[in-house]
Amino acid sequence: MPSATSLLGIPLTFSLFPAAFAVLKAVALWIYPLSQPKVDEIEAALTARRAAPTA
Repeated sequence: MPSATSLLGIPLTFSLFPAAFAVLKAVALWIYPLSQPKVDEIEAALTARRAAPTA
């Protein structure tokens, strides 16, 4: 028979914990907003890095 603690842990694992991580992701995106010009700048830097010859 599962304990009361384990029965409580199952819904928490599949509902509250993912919701908490979603809130953390939203805060991270709020702190570090990505505008289209910033995304373009990052993509250009990555393309240049990939095109650079490796030693």
